[in-house]
Amino acid sequence: MKRRLTCLTVLLLASWGRSGRSDDVFLLPYFLGNGETGIYFAHSRDGLKFEWLNDGKVVMPAPPWGNESLTRDPSIVFHKGVFHMVWTTSWNSLSIGYAHSKDLVDWSEPVKIDIWGKFTAVKNTWAPDLHWDPENH
Repeated sequence: MKRRLTCLTVLLLASWGRSGRSDDVFLLPYFLGNGETGIYFAHSRDGLKFEWLNDGKVVMPAPPWGNESLTRDPSIVFHKGVFHMVWTTSWNSLSIGYAHSKDLVDWSEPVKIDIWGKFTAVKNTWAPDLHWDPENH
């Protein structure tokens, strides 16, 4: 069975911004199907050919949040020794999911973050991205 991969974020892992090292690895967080099972990882040395990590099994399972339990569009940033990840929780959600990890293996309990508060005219929150700018911090 051919699996459809959806790729949304590529994070340069190991060098944290320094290029040219032989131990640099690209990390690809992705989801399968509609995002109902959780987040998966793949890695690559060249950024072109990726191989599944964790034997192709879920790295962080989808949280049990009823109709807002999807794990789509994962985005990860590394800051001060911790990986922070956000994702889309539903097609019509006003929230995003968040979890953190020190090793990309053990993840914190996922948290659903209500982004819009009183702004009820919003239809959804989609594909959140995390960014870290070390020059402006």
